[in-house]
Amino acid sequence: MALEKMLLELDGRVLKREAHELASSALLHTKALSHRYALVSPPLLHNTLVNIGLRDRGLCYEYAYDLLEHLRAQNYRSFKFYIAGSKIGTYFEHNSLAVGFRDGRFEEAIILDPWRESGELYFIHIRDDEYEWSSREHLLKLIKISPQI
Repeated sequence: MALEKMLLELDGRVLKREAHELASSALLHTKALSHRYALVSPPLLHNTLVNIGLRDRGLCYEYAYDLLEHLRAQNYRSFKFYIAGSKIGTYFEHNSLAVGFRDGRFEEAIILDPWRESGELYFIHIRDDEYEWSSREHLLKLIKISPQI
C-alpha cells in the first residue's frame, strides 16, 4: 500500500506494524466518515449543504479533527499528528491532518486529506503538495485534543 510505504520512509525507526495499521485505519475511517456525513461530491457542494444546514458535518476541518481523534486513540508510538492549514483566514482556507515521525519536523510530514477528493483519502508529502501548509498545533488545545507526547 502506497501510504504504508510513505509512512515507513519517514524514518528507519518507524515500526512496520504501526505503519501498516495507520495506513489501513486512515483509509477505512475516511470511508466511515464519508458515510456518516452523507457526503456528496464535489467537496465545495458538500460544504454548501453543511453551511445551509442540510448536512451536519463534513467540512475539511471536521474531517481532519474526526480522523485525528480516531487515529490518536490507537496510541501509535512511531508517529506524531498535526493539524495543518493552508490559506488561513481566506475564503479558500483548507485544513487537514498531517502525520510525521514522532521525532520529526512538520515539514517532513505527510498530509492525510480526507476532504479534498470527496471521501477518498488523499495523501502526499507536505513538501510535494500544491498547497502551502502551516502547522496549526495550537488548535489541538482548542479542540480538546492534547498534543501527543
